[in-house]
Amino acid sequence: MAVAITGKLSPPAVHQAVRQAVEARFAPGLWALLVWDDQRDALRFEMITGTGSEQLQGTWLALGSSAVCDVFRAGQMRQWKPEDGPLFVEGEPVEIANAQLLPLWHGDEPVGVLVVADAGRESDDEALAELTALADYTAIAVDNARRVQRIRELSVTDDVTSLYNARYLQQALEQEFSRSRRTRTPLSVIFLDLDYFKHVNDTHGHLVGSEVLRETANILRQSLRVTDIATRYGGDEFVLILPETSQQDAVRVAERCRQAIKAHSFGLRHGLECKVTASFGIATMPDDTSERDDIIRLADQAMYWVKEHNRDNIATVSRMREGA
Repeated sequence: MAVAITGKLSPPAVHQAVRQAVEARFAPGLWALLVWDDQRDALRFEMITGTGSEQLQGTWLALGSSAVCDVFRAGQMRQWKPEDGPLFVEGEPVEIANAQLLPLWHGDEPVGVLVVADAGRESDDEALAELTALADYTAIAVDNARRVQRIRELSVTDDVTSLYNARYLQQALEQEFSRSRRTRTPLSVIFLDLDYFKHVNDTHGHLVGSEVLRETANILRQSLRVTDIATRYGGDEFVLILPETSQQDAVRVAERCRQAIKAHSFGLRHGLECKVTASFGIATMPDDTSERDDIIRLADQAMYWVKEHNRDNIATVSRMREGA
């Protein structure tokens, strides 16, 4: 059991291994794995199975008045029965006769809570010892998988903006290009560059310049869909990948980003009020190219066409070719 669980290095693999161990050894009517997220100050239902539990999967549980929250805070295992109050939340959709609640800790760090309810196996000393061991292995595996995931994220994340970096851009573009071909849906790429960014650095210094890049990244995040991918290409250049997006829709996205950047006051935390604009180039598959290696190059060319003409504007590849 130890190797089967702690040997997994991705959260989904850990969750699946825990599920197999719980169901094989305890045959519960319901079980749940909740993992703590210190960014949201909440527990997340990473896995929950059992009658009436489906709507809780993937949801967040703020630390309130419930048995699970009490166990997480206290760090002590306990048995729960309906007369003890809510297990998860008031008005919860599940009906349970009894449950074992086990806090998950790795070292001095809280990891989450494991819930095993209405087990088909008698809760004798041997079963409790095995359940405790399972909770220990689960805590180690979940914490290790999160650390590995964080390392992977750092390897593809830009230090200044926290957007994906150019390394990840190539991976994502290859995946989205293949998916676009397979589903026969358009794929658009926006290449944008801040106008006169060197002047910002020369006038206000690199700390302010870095702040401008971070604020630009935040604007881009807020302007895109969940399925879109924002990356920092290098310097003051950004590339946006827009799956299932036509040229016309990509222009709308670029215009939304352009207006938001132009309207924003940068550097306020440094006592400044810098105004910045950006130039945008757009390339779309299959309208402009059917080759993955060409789409960024063409979007870059369209962006530089804007730079050479009037800046603070948008050009598609077709507009660039027509010279309009």
